[in-house]
Amino acid sequence: MVDASSGSRVGTLWTALGRARRDDARRWASGIFRQWAEAEATTTASWPPRKVRCARDNTATWTARTAPETSRRGILVVKANRDEFPIRVRRTLAARAASMCSRPGCLTITSGPHSDPSRSISLGQAAHISAAAPDGPRPNPRLTGPERKSIENGIWLCNTCARLIDTDEAKYPESLIRQWKLEHEAWVAGGCEPTTPTVSLRSIAGFTLPVFGERNISLSESELGREHHLTISTGERTSISEIDFTCQLPEGVYRNWVYTLPMTAQLRFEPLAPDLIFVGGVKQFGTPPPPKVWRLIIADLRPNEVVELRLRTVVDATSRPPAAFMRPGNRYWLRGHYGWIHQGASKRRDVTVVLNYSEGTREVSSDAATTEHIPLIRTQEWP
Repeated sequence: MVDASSGSRVGTLWTALGRARRDDARRWASGIFRQWAEAEATTTASWPPRKVRCARDNTATWTARTAPETSRRGILVVKANRDEFPIRVRRTLAARAASMCSRPGCLTITSGPHSDPSRSISLGQAAHISAAAPDGPRPNPRLTGPERKSIENGIWLCNTCARLIDTDEAKYPESLIRQWKLEHEAWVAGGCEPTTPTVSLRSIAGFTLPVFGERNISLSESELGREHHLTISTGERTSISEIDFTCQLPEGVYRNWVYTLPMTAQLRFEPLAPDLIFVGGVKQFGTPPPPKVWRLIIADLRPNEVVELRLRTVVDATSRPPAAFMRPGNRYWLRGHYGWIHQGASKRRDVTVVLNYSEGTREVSSDAATTEHIPLIRTQEWP
C-alpha cells in the first residue's frame, strides 16, 4: 500500500524531470538560434540556413534556405530545401491525367484497389517539370518558390517515369515534358480518342522480293508491272481495335503480300471484283482483269505499331473510264473507319485518304488521312 507521502514524492520527481527536459529544450533551441544568427551574418539569405549532415564523414554544415512557413496554429514548419506540391495540387494533377501516366507510350494506370476493401493503391506521383530545388534536374532560376510548387510546374507520372525523367534530364528537357502534359490532358478531355492512323501509299522504282513464295520476276512483269508500298501506323496513346478500308486503286493488283505485321495484329486484304468491266468503252460481262477495288481489314493494333503491305499492279483497259465519260472528282482513294474501345464501349470514326495518280509515270502518292467528308467517285458510278 502506497501512503500519501510516497505519492507526493513521486509527483515531485515527475515535476522535476519535466522541468529538466524543458530546460534542456530551451538550451538546445538557444544554441540552434545562436548558430543561425552567426551563419546569417556571413550570408545574404533572408532566413537562417538549415543544417545538413554529410553521411560520408558525419559532419554538419549550414546552407542557405528560404523564409520559413508557419502552420495554421502559428507553429514553425521546418522543411527541406525543396518546394513540394501541396496535397490539393497533387490530387488535381492526378485527376486531370485520369490517374494515368502522362508519358506517351506508357499510360500506366496509377491507382487501383488494395486487398483491404477500405484502401487503395497509388503507383503515381506529381513530378516537377522544373526542379523543385535550385540544384535539382532541369532547374529554372527564374521561378520563385510558390511557382515551383504550383500546378503549372507539375505533371502526373508513374513512379518509373518520374524517376526516368530526373535521371536523364538531357533526354527529357522541360519543353518535352510540358508537351507531354498538354497532349495528355487534351487527349483525356477528348474522351481518350486515338489519333487518326497515318496512311501512306507510295510507288517505288523497281521491285522487291517477298521472303516467302514466288521470288521470280518475268520479263513481261518487269515491263508492265509496278510496285507500291501501303503503310499504316498508329499513334502513341490508344490501341486501335479495327481498321476497315475500301481501297479503289488506279491499277489492278495482281499480287500482294504482307511485309510488316505486329505479332498480335491480324490482317485481311481481299478483292471486291465488279460484275461488269469496260471493253472498248462498253459495259460487258466477262472475266475481270486484276481487281482495282479491295477491302483491307486490320485488327488489334497497339500504340506505335506499323503495318506494311506491298502491292504489284498492272495497267489494263479498265484503269480509267473512256474520255467521253470523264468528269472531275477523286477517283482513287481509301475510305473506311477505325475503331477503339473506351470504358468498355466500342467507338469508331470515319476516315478518307485521297490518292494521286500520274498516268505518265504510273506513280501513286497519298494525301494525309482526314476525318472530314470528301466527295468521291466510285468505279460503279462510271457510265
